[in-house]
Amino acid sequence: MGEVEKHFGTLLALKPGSRVADLGMGIGGPMRRLVEFTGSYITGVTICQYQVNRAKTITAGLTDWMKERLNYLVGDYNNLPEQETIFQASRDPIQTVLIEITYVLIFYS
Repeated sequence: MGEVEKHFGTLLALKPGSRVADLGMGIGGPMRRLVEFTGSYITGVTICQYQVNRAKTITAGLTDWMKERLNYLVGDYNNLPEQETIFQASRDPIQTVLIEITYVLIFYS
């Protein structure tokens, strides 16, 4: 699984300091790995409070370096009050929207 996420990070040209939004993050597994491999800052969004709580619980056991690069939000990514902030922080809003689709295509191809 880690090799798929490394490849995914390369395809997205993620590098230290990149700002990315993971829309439909689930419990944030792939985004944590992408932060680990690339040093990017990633904000994850999911509609489910349980998933955000679980992501935060998992992240609590990580290093401070990882914690400062991960952010989790509850909301419908089609209608977020913070949407403008997330997209301004991302290099390319279109690329950001495609992250989940691309990941699924790579993982299941």
